[in-house]
Amino acid sequence: GERISEGAAQVGVPEEAAAAVVLAETANMTGLRDEQLAIRFEPYAFYQRTGNWLVATHKDQAAEYQVFEQARSASPDAAHESLRMGVAQLSGSEAVAAGFESARQMFDAMGNSETAQIDGMFNLIANDRELRGAMEQADWQRVAELRAGPGYGALGYDDALAANADAYARALGRPAHGDDDDEDKPKRKRSRPRR
Repeated sequence: GERISEGAAQVGVPEEAAAAVVLAETANMTGLRDEQLAIRFEPYAFYQRTGNWLVATHKDQAAEYQVFEQARSASPDAAHESLRMGVAQLSGSEAVAAGFESARQMFDAMGNSETAQIDGMFNLIANDRELRGAMEQADWQRVAELRAGPGYGALGYDDALAANADAYARALGRPAHGDDDDEDKPKRKRSRPRR
């Protein structure tokens, strides 16, 4: 939380927006062992780089690592570039924008430090004006599209981002996005509870 707060202030996005990305990306990670870097192998990205298609079930982290090891034995650079990594699931193809020399170096650094995972996310936000603007405006559909591609709606990614941002803001004692504290604006009607 503290590192997210500091990083958000440095790049100029709301703390809850940065936290929303982390919470949405880590929500469905199953089978993750202690100190293990969370990954997701993207077979289409690997195919684009190598012409070699590998089946990825995305069942759990053991399955992700199994297909990643197959890819790494065939083409180490392409395998690392075809990964999403860490608490924000940054793509290996985003390594330089995230402040790393290469996808392999990003994998090693993130595997050794959660701080490197958080810092990588903020480096990417700082270097991506469009993503930063969407996060500033709480435009969750645009954030989802930029992070997950045009199929984000089928994943419910935009809804997850919005819900996580609101929950995080409330946990900090702040009004959630869309909460209305202005007296001159019409209030939402609330139904009366049944007796």
